[in-house]
Amino acid sequence: MLHLECPASDGFRAGTDSPAQLRRRTSDVPGPLLVGAARATRTSKKKSTAPRAPLGLASGRVLVTLDCQHIARSYFETGETPNRPALQGGIVKIKTSMCVVALFLSALGTAAAQPAPFNETGVTMGHWHIASRDAEANKKLFLAMGGKLFMPGGNPLIMFPGLYINLTLGTEKGEGGTEGSVINHVGFIVDNVQWKAAGVPVLPGNNNRLDQAFVVTPDGVRIEILEDKTQSMPIRNEHVHLWLPEPEVPKAQAWYAKTFGGKMGTRNGAPIVDLPGVQIRFAKADTQQVKTRGRVLDHIGFDVKDHAAFVKKLEADGIKLDEPVRKVPTGSTITYITDPWGTRIEIVERAPIGPQLQ
Repeated sequence: MLHLECPASDGFRAGTDSPAQLRRRTSDVPGPLLVGAARATRTSKKKSTAPRAPLGLASGRVLVTLDCQHIARSYFETGETPNRPALQGGIVKIKTSMCVVALFLSALGTAAAQPAPFNETGVTMGHWHIASRDAEANKKLFLAMGGKLFMPGGNPLIMFPGLYINLTLGTEKGEGGTEGSVINHVGFIVDNVQWKAAGVPVLPGNNNRLDQAFVVTPDGVRIEILEDKTQSMPIRNEHVHLWLPEPEVPKAQAWYAKTFGGKMGTRNGAPIVDLPGVQIRFAKADTQQVKTRGRVLDHIGFDVKDHAAFVKKLEADGIKLDEPVRKVPTGSTITYITDPWGTRIEIVERAPIGPQLQ
């Protein structure tokens, strides 16, 4: 929850105005106004049926509590912030000033910087970790595709809805792209597969499919682009596609479901595991694929709500850590495991990533 104390003045009517009406009433505020999950808990000018604020407020002030988790959930499920204001307690008037701007920026930063909500096991999709041979070229490509740049600990990190992409792994330079490794490719979903991003070469889909395309990074990470015309955001993370010998596919599906609390299912007749922010897909490979460690896409990562508790679960399941748990300079707590088929996986309790860079 984010609590902001704002001056009460002419602004908007709570609980009844549509977002368009709110924007008209606050037309002098730069950018869209995020009000979908805000709750005014007390105003000193009007009687309110809402709960009393826990803090004493000076005359003419209003305390607004922002439910950032609700905004994040809506953002990653629909691409939008909640479409109706949830302010309670009659007329609440907030001056269209720096207070509202701060409310907007704080809400947007919090929602945009969060992955999809955790499942019951305390897991959500975290990141791809690329040991770039040319980090600047990869950064340029992902920004052109619609990513947003952050620099936690001075290292470039690109954020898409449901996903972070780390572009550097210390001084390591990966050898070999994704094809030939256990992670054959990864995937985004877009609202229009005819999407063209400036400077991004887009390859045609398989068998002339019109709802599929591919992008390959300069150092060989293959990215499938699929279309969902019903989604309201331009692009979001969708899947990780593992290629395994046929007898191993059902074992891997069961392992990912059990280990990370995923839901097993099928897509077009092929096995999958659904997790928050990502779908793990499994395909039959003619031969054993190489491990991901040391490739350009060195590993994937899952974010966890409680690192110590999740590590205890892993150990109870007989899964060994690749290295001891440690805290990195950004403040995140991490360790690694490797699945039985060679996919390296980072387990992260993530610290705040800081502000987006323009």
